Amino acid sequence: MGVLVGLGLILPVRNSNQGNEMQCDHRKVLDLAKAGDWEGAHAMVQVHSDSLSCLIHGYLHRVEGDLGNAGYWYGRGGSKLTTNALDDEWQRLSLKVDAEKRV
Repeated sequence: MGVLVGLGLILPVRNSNQGNEMQCDHRKVLDLAKAGDWEGAHAMVQVHSDSLSCLIHGYLHRVEGDLGNAGYWYGRGGSKLTTNALDDEWQRLSLKVDAEKRV
C-alpha cells in the first residue's frame, strides 16, 4: 500500500494490483463438492470472480445438471464447457488448485 501526501494529510493508497476481494479457498470448495455438500461449495465460490473460481463454479453447475449455467461460468473462467466425466473434471481442477499453490 502506498501513501498519498497532500494538504497536510497522509492517506493510504491501495495499489492497483491489490483487490478488495478475499481469496477463495479453492481446495475447501472442491473438498466440499467431493463430500456432496454442493450448497456449501456453491456458497463459498459464487462470491469470487477469479478464473479458477469461475471454472469451479461451472463445475458445480455441471454437477447439478445445469449445463447452460455451467457453460456461462466456464466461459467466465476462460474455458469452454467440458464434457469429461465429473470425477475427471474434479481431478483436473484439483491439479489446477495444487499448481496455483506452488506459484
